[in-house]
Amino acid sequence: MKTRFVDKGRWLGSFAGEFVVRCPRCEGVGTVRRAWDFEARRWLAATFVCGGCGHTRRHGWAGPVHLSARRRCGGCGRRLDYRRLVKTTPARTRIGLKCPGCGTTTSTELCVTPSRALVDDCFGLPLALRTTCAGHTLWAFNAEHLACMRDFVRADLRERRSTAGNRSIASRLPIWLKQAKHRPEALRALDRLERLLP
Repeated sequence: MKTRFVDKGRWLGSFAGEFVVRCPRCEGVGTVRRAWDFEARRWLAATFVCGGCGHTRRHGWAGPVHLSARRRCGGCGRRLDYRRLVKTTPARTRIGLKCPGCGTTTSTELCVTPSRALVDDCFGLPLALRTTCAGHTLWAFNAEHLACMRDFVRADLRERRSTAGNRSIASRLPIWLKQAKHRPEALRALDRLERLLP
C-alpha cells in the first residue's frame, strides 16, 4: 500500500515555538521554547533551558553576528568597507578603519546584524538537530518539524490541498530532499536526527 503525504499549507514558522539547540555553556542539548500570542499576533518572550547543566537564558542574542561598516576615509575620502562574521556580539562596537591609501585611521560604529544560519530565532544558539545528507546539511527545529519531514520523505504520493502556494514547508524543502534517489539516505539521516532528540 502506498503512503500519502497531504500538504495542508503549514509553513516553517509554525514549527518555531520550540528549538532543540546546543547549550553555550556545556555543549549539551537544550530547548528554547516560546508561545504565540494569538490576540496580539506575535511571539511571547522565549526561554532556553539546558537539559545537561541546567543553564537558562531569557534574553539577549548569543549567536553569530554579521559586523559591517561603510565609511569614507577622514584623510583622503576613499571608501572603506568592513565585513566580518563572528561567533557572538563583541563587547565594543566602535572600531578604527585604516585606509590602505593614505594610512589614516577613521573611527566608526559597527552595524551588528544577527546571523540566521542554522540557529534558533530567539538567542542564536546552534540547532542540535542537524546532520549531513547527500552532500548537504539536513536540519530540523524540533520533533514535530522532524516528523513532518519524515512523513514527506517517506510518502510515495504527495498531494497539495492548500492555497498556501509556495509558502508551505513541503513546497520549500530543497529539491535534493524531494528526489526519490536520495530517499533511503534521507530516511537514515532523519533517524540520526531523531536519536539526537532530548
